[in-house]
Amino acid sequence: MKAGSTLRFRVEDRVRGVESSTWNIVGSKKTEDLYFSGREIMGDLKLSPHESGITRMAWTAVGASTRVADGADRVLSRWTSVETLPNSGAVVLRVSMPDSALSPILPPLPERPAKPTVTLPAAGPGRTVEIRVLLGKPGCGGMRLEGELEEVGRMGLGDGSKVLVTAWSHPTTEATEAQLNDVRVHALAEGAAERPVPRAFAWGYDNDSGIAFVLDAGDPRAPEHRPAAIPRYDGPALVVDRDVPDQPSSDASAGC
Repeated sequence: MKAGSTLRFRVEDRVRGVESSTWNIVGSKKTEDLYFSGREIMGDLKLSPHESGITRMAWTAVGASTRVADGADRVLSRWTSVETLPNSGAVVLRVSMPDSALSPILPPLPERPAKPTVTLPAAGPGRTVEIRVLLGKPGCGGMRLEGELEEVGRMGLGDGSKVLVTAWSHPTTEATEAQLNDVRVHALAEGAAERPVPRAFAWGYDNDSGIAFVLDAGDPRAPEHRPAAIPRYDGPALVVDRDVPDQPSSDASAGC
């Protein structure tokens, strides 16, 4: 994909009728900057690894207009770490989509044109799809990836850097399940159960590498509390954030 493109992806299992949230990665036309967020909330809140080496989770100007006082910082979290790879490469972001967080598939909206989206197979019960966003500087060498993985997409950036997005399958840990539970509790405390199609997620940093980390927590409601018929909804996103206690696998805040 050329610089300035948008890579959309999600995990989906049509047999079970479940899916993850849909996530967007947008590449800069002029620099090494990347922008990542949920498809529905990118206009309000996004995570952005920057050419400066700083990664930020921040309200956009639009999102901050009703949430942040004039002159206050729009940034919620900052990171400076990447997981260095050979040949001038680095992992700049990890996204975790546990199978236990997959939620009922949302019905399509005929009035909203479908956009190209990479659909990844579910990893199966007890497993997690792990997305890794790899960044190579201009002129970087090649790399060899081994294991149970799929290529999600490739993208060029405005400065000549290259982005490779990969999907891996790993066992879901007890720490991840505990973190999922905490995110759901906080999302429900913020009134998520009253929304037509609530989705929750957490962000923080990976304790092993220090890189930015996002956890897709899906519909925070218990299965028995979800409606039998999922409503169509194309209204404005209602996004809130709240701190979540630290977990062994990562330090995280939550959004929904």
